[in-house]
Amino acid sequence: VIHNLLENAARHSPAGGRIHISASRTGEDDGVRIDVDDEGPGIAREDRDRVFERFQRGGAADSSGGTGLGLAIARWAVGLHGGTIEVLDDPRSTGAQEGRSSLIRVVIPDHGPEA
Repeated sequence: VIHNLLENAARHSPAGGRIHISASRTGEDDGVRIDVDDEGPGIAREDRDRVFERFQRGGAADSSGGTGLGLAIARWAVGLHGGTIEVLDDPRSTGAQEGRSSLIRVVIPDHGPEA
């Protein structure tokens, strides 16, 4: 999951751009939260659910060479662990103020998927 998120962030970041990753315990202390954000163009609010579908990419076509599978694979793997993955507004980004963001949040509980 982390590899796919970092690869996706690197692909969509400008040359010399920075990628930030952080991990912490969730507020309920029953899992881990991982945030990955980059300095790329972001994902428009209307595309945020769609980017986790196979062969879909957010926003306009680009020359990143992506297949549209990385975030779908990440969602599948996170789901196997009973977790969630989503695109959020990044409060540190001016792009978020324009309806675009590149902050991906993964939350994985300690207990795994429900039986």
